[in-house]
Amino acid sequence: VAAARLVLERTEHTLLAGSQATAFALQMGLSPSNLTTPDSAAMHATWRAAHCQPNYRRNVQPDPGKFCGPYELDDDGGGREDGGETSSGHSGNRDGVSGNG
Repeated sequence: VAAARLVLERTEHTLLAGSQATAFALQMGLSPSNLTTPDSAAMHATWRAAHCQPNYRRNVQPDPGKFCGPYELDDDGGGREDGGETSSGHSGNRDGVSGNG
């Protein structure tokens, strides 16, 4: 939570990820920590053993929470449930860590 608060208060971003997030947190004086729990380590091992790729797909078959794909759009065309833009892959949010924003 401390790192997220610093991102909001000290940058123009709403999110940092990966090595840039780590570097930012260390520069802001936060100590490194390992957030792995026995449960999360077991979930990761199961995921690796199944050769699944991480995904956050919605409106596809088979159920991405249970299967690794390949995926196809649901019969309803695969539109987003919240009405957001799907054709460009984002809803206009320009937040990111690469480029000039």
